[in-house]
Amino acid sequence: MNGYDLFNTDTKKAESLREQGFGAVVSHQKDGIARGTGVAVVLSDRKENLNILKDRTAAFYSFSKGTSTQSYPTSMMGSVALLRQTFIDADWYAKNKPAKEGTNKSLEAWINNRSLPQVFDAGDKWSDLRADRIGDEFGVQFIIKAGDNEYQRIKEIAATKAAYILSLNYPETQNVEDPMDARFVSVSDMAHWELAPGNAAAFEKAGIPFVITAADLKDIKSFWPSLRKAIAYGLSPKAALAALTTVPASLMKIDDKVGSIEAGKVANFLITTGDLFAEKTSIVENWVNGERYDVKAKASKEQAGQYKLSISGAAGVTDYILDVKNNSQANLIGKDTLTTRFKSDGTLVSINFSLKPSGKPATAEKKILLFLWPRPDFYIG
Repeated sequence: MNGYDLFNTDTKKAESLREQGFGAVVSHQKDGIARGTGVAVVLSDRKENLNILKDRTAAFYSFSKGTSTQSYPTSMMGSVALLRQTFIDADWYAKNKPAKEGTNKSLEAWINNRSLPQVFDAGDKWSDLRADRIGDEFGVQFIIKAGDNEYQRIKEIAATKAAYILSLNYPETQNVEDPMDARFVSVSDMAHWELAPGNAAAFEKAGIPFVITAADLKDIKSFWPSLRKAIAYGLSPKAALAALTTVPASLMKIDDKVGSIEAGKVANFLITTGDLFAEKTSIVENWVNGERYDVKAKASKEQAGQYKLSISGAAGVTDYILDVKNNSQANLIGKDTLTTRFKSDGTLVSINFSLKPSGKPATAEKKILLFLWPRPDFYIG
């Protein structure tokens, strides 16, 4: 199964991901043990053929047979046995190509997919190690999609020499208010709830390459709060940014197209109100493949910053600095700081101010279109 055969542009899902800052994703069928290949796409609202970055990006595997109606496998042991047997069969078929067997399109697809990055959805510290051992047996270095408990065996995880895909889907808060319910909550579960947000930090500290995914979140809107929680638990913002940009692009071998802003690459970038990882920062615009998508209308209308304001009069042109705090508060700075009454709706600005710092002189009131450009040394996002 190839992801590009299944891919359809879903504008609603694309919008929900763009709102969280994503501009490109790798999509595949999350079902079965051998899941076929994934397709790398940009999150624009264009037609499918215009959104595909790379049609066959990676091959995907897991231990779960998913929705398959076949009776086998029914256990972890069976899944491991099935994967090993398929690798053995594929190696035999590739070396011998027996005429009596005819053409086996399934094994040929398996063999062809071996040239792609190999991603294994393990989802647990022990399954991570199982997947890696299968890979070692057949000369495959899997990129392993982890769970949330790898910090408990970080030395063994580091020994796999694999890159990992980390989820931000932390354990839910345990209900211990009722003493009767609290009896069934183990100390280990409580400890895991407390320590799981530090999983990514443990990977960084151990020097294990990793990327961050939003794939397992029940609510995509929890992505940034969850990521900031990981940072609060020790993950560095630098590593977090790399795990969302350059590292996944490199692992999926699409770093010639995305992952950084460089000449010749796809124009994917964000405009924010400040530091991307700061709690109060909002994403204003998400540019995907050179197209602008407004993310937060309110944030985009917040024009906080410092602007040059030139006022023409009988004495000529006088320049001021308009220091905008928010859409209802600003100061006018010249030789003196002038008190103003300021209001903006994101399109029009109303400024009522005195041309003198004190007394009760006549006031000047202006309404102008909001073509206010920030000073070169002022950062708006």
